[in-house]
Amino acid sequence: MKIKINPTPNKALFFLVILILQSFTQKLSVSESISFLSILDEIIVLFCIPFSIRIGLLLFKKNIVFKGFFSFIVIYWVFAIVSSLFGVGTFTQALYQFVLDSKYIVIFLYCYGAYRVNTTEKYLTNLFKLVVLFNIPFVLLQYIFPEFYDVIFPLGAHHGSFFTASGDTLTRTAGIFWFTGLLAFFSALASGFFLIKIWKRDASKPNYIYLVLSILLLMSTLSRGEIGSSVIAAATTYLFFISNKKIRHINLVFMFAVITGIIVLNTSFIERGLVEIGFTETAAGLTQAPRAIMMSSALIEAQENFPLGAGLGTLGGQAAVIYDSDLFYKHGFQYQWYFNKKLFLTDTYWPKVFAETGWLGALFLLFAYIYYPIKYLQQSSALCFSGVFSFFSMTVLLINSFSAPIYNSVITIFIVMFICGFDNKNLSTTTREKSDV
Repeated sequence: MKIKINPTPNKALFFLVILILQSFTQKLSVSESISFLSILDEIIVLFCIPFSIRIGLLLFKKNIVFKGFFSFIVIYWVFAIVSSLFGVGTFTQALYQFVLDSKYIVIFLYCYGAYRVNTTEKYLTNLFKLVVLFNIPFVLLQYIFPEFYDVIFPLGAHHGSFFTASGDTLTRTAGIFWFTGLLAFFSALASGFFLIKIWKRDASKPNYIYLVLSILLLMSTLSRGEIGSSVIAAATTYLFFISNKKIRHINLVFMFAVITGIIVLNTSFIERGLVEIGFTETAAGLTQAPRAIMMSSALIEAQENFPLGAGLGTLGGQAAVIYDSDLFYKHGFQYQWYFNKKLFLTDTYWPKVFAETGWLGALFLLFAYIYYPIKYLQQSSALCFSGVFSFFSMTVLLINSFSAPIYNSVITIFIVMFICGFDNKNLSTTTREKSDV
């Protein structure tokens, strides 16, 4: 008896809609009485696993590019397992974090198998348009009647403020999503989606309208990571996939000049951001942010446990919080105001990777994440819309991972991987068909 393995765009869209509804419902007080709501994303991942295994086996047999990508993932897993055997954590800690870290490859494979040329693009186009429109009234409500918005959504993580260089505070919008960062990430991808449609094939009026609306939503979040990553990803995408090859070097010089100008004009904001993510020491008038403390602690662990790291689930991930890792106490996190509230303890990604699998583990994981974008660049002249957008979205995902645990977020991975447009011409029809067996 054969099990029918048949991921489709309809199913992928259904899961993505459920994830968006989950994020929205978590803002409401009623969510406290719905016990399974918080694990809906994990249930979706579990459902995708058998589909993903089947697609992975087929791709490994037929797709050379996937073999390269998967090889880096396997090497990282080997480092993770070995580091856990000799690390400071327990077996259950390591196993729990290993499962959480596997979400990326599971969702990637499911969406790869579910992708259908044109159909998937059509679904994502409609989804982006609807979600952009749905977000607008909620953003306006938060701006005009913030107290009323807080009453309606008491559990939303939208209460953080943006502090200007002069000390003023500005509201960061969240729209229909549970927290600001998710609206920012969605808006960044929507902006790139409609921008690339205009660049590649469809400079229609509706695309310009949705592009403007997406950018306005993105700017309303005041999320520097998502805004910066979308600008860099858009510039890189234009440079390598849209611009004329004959003047590419001129465009490259112009892009660097613009970036330099932005840096010079926003020195204070950039300085604050570098402190927050731990790349620079605390500057005058700035306090060390939780991410900076996590970064410095992670680097210490990576150095003390070179080359393997302290083991999965020991610092920076959800497993470390669940199992109350000893490393939190070693590095003095118990004296921080956010420790007992469990805030910011999972609000990192690369610091977690450095601490848990060491420098070599982090290096091979980085290779895995940039493998497909590099392959996109190598065939940039032959890529269609789906391939270009895949490059853009993967670039945004990678850049954001340096300031947020975005590779552990099911909904963000699903949005990025919903269109897996790489190697459309060379991916054999039999691979798609066999996934229906």
